[in-house]
Amino acid sequence: MWRTLALPSPLRVVPHRSHERSAEEATALLAACKARTDGHAPLCTSEKLPADVTALIATYSTPEPPPAQRGRGRPRHTPRRVLEATLLYAQGEKRREQGRVVEVHRRILCGARDISTKVLGGQQIHTAYVERDNLTSRRSIGRLVHQTLSHAKKSSFLGCHLALEHAVFNFVRPHQALRIAVPQPTPGRTWQQRTPAMAAELTDHIWSLEELLAYRVPPPKDENQFHGLEGQHPFSCITLL
Repeated sequence: MWRTLALPSPLRVVPHRSHERSAEEATALLAACKARTDGHAPLCTSEKLPADVTALIATYSTPEPPPAQRGRGRPRHTPRRVLEATLLYAQGEKRREQGRVVEVHRRILCGARDISTKVLGGQQIHTAYVERDNLTSRRSIGRLVHQTLSHAKKSSFLGCHLALEHAVFNFVRPHQALRIAVPQPTPGRTWQQRTPAMAAELTDHIWSLEELLAYRVPPPKDENQFHGLEGQHPFSCITLL
């Protein structure tokens, strides 16, 4: 189960399911993520998975133009890829002993360290947000619990359940870490609760479950546009796992 989170709001941008963690599946995930955002390369952080690097190169790069004069030897079957200058990618590799994390190696593969530190706001490179989000899904969806009787018998049923849970998380369920202080507090009302969609400025209120289920998805303007509330919203940082 793949997913991308947009920070600083933990908005779930793209969910993706596959039977393996291959480069093709990672490329499909990032292609969908690029289509649902403004298209610019954000700061991406993930664990040490070779498929992530391959997918980032395939998604946020352009083919190198052919040379004006070709030299000796056979021409390349596929042109070299030129990475976008704004692409920032960092990895966090964990070393475990007896099931416990004892050391974390952090490194920046693409981009300057000072720019990555500025985008992260002084925080260290980690994937804690997406790992905590996985725990939230496992507590909300019985099909994701290990050794359970409510396992998904069909992939389509699991996909529908995941889509509903993602929508409820983004629009219906307030997030404790996203609440803000009320400018003029009143007795019994000091904080304003917010959802990830409100923090990402996709909506201005907390949706009810009835409003979510009654919402009519507008038809896409073209065949390449995804269904839903994409909004072409720019995100500064995306974590994926």
